[in-house]
Formats: sequence, C-alpha cells, structure tokens
Amino acid sequence: MAARIITQLIMSGSQILFKAFGEAYRKGVQNATGGAATQAAARSSATATMNVEQARMILELPRTHTKEELLKRYTYLAKQNEPPAGSAYIFAKIENAKQILEEAAKAEAKTGGASSGAGAGAGAK
Repeated sequence: MAARIITQLIMSGSQILFKAFGEAYRKGVQNATGGAATQAAARSSATATMNVEQARMILELPRTHTKEELLKRYTYLAKQNEPPAGSAYIFAKIENAKQILEEAAKAEAKTGGASSGAGAGAGAK
C-alpha cells in the first residue's frame, strides 16, 4: 500500500513538472519568435507612465548631469540590455528614459532653466 502511494506521488509530481517545463518552453519559443510584436508590447508597457525622476533612476544619473553623461549611461545600458540577448522590456525602459530626459532638457532650455535647478543636462519635477 505504501509503495502504491509513493508511486502515485512520484507520477503526479512528474506530470506537474513536465507540464511546467512544457509551458515554460512554449513561452520561450513564443517570446523568441514574437520579435517586433514582443518588443512593441514591451515598449508600450515601458512608456506607460514615467516621469523625469524615474527616468533618472533608470539611467542611474544624478539630479545634475550633462548631456554627455546621459548619452554615456544610455549607450552602456542599451548595449547591456539590447535584444535578442537582453530584455526587450528593460531596453524599452532605457530608451524611454533617455527620451524623457532629453525632452525635459529641451523644455528647460526653452524656459531658461530657472524653475528646476537641475543643471545642464536634465529637468526635474
């Protein structure tokens, strides 16, 4: 009787394990073949709601930074996370953070930069 229970436990466990591995494999294949669709979905979710402070945190930049520092950090992080080897989601977050900080710097340059005091490369809110 004990042998039967142990056998049933082993069979149930192996079925669950094989089912999980099969699902993980299917997801991996789906992600690998998704290509542009996967990247577009990651980009849209990455750009949902990000402010300047979050963008600086993603690129690990100080409140006052130059455009050169921004480009250097962006280039480094983008190379580390560029698909297909890296994460499309993180890559999209990095690209979006760069765009937000560049737009904030342009807006600050138009207003004269007196309002935020964020320095030469970025705006802050």
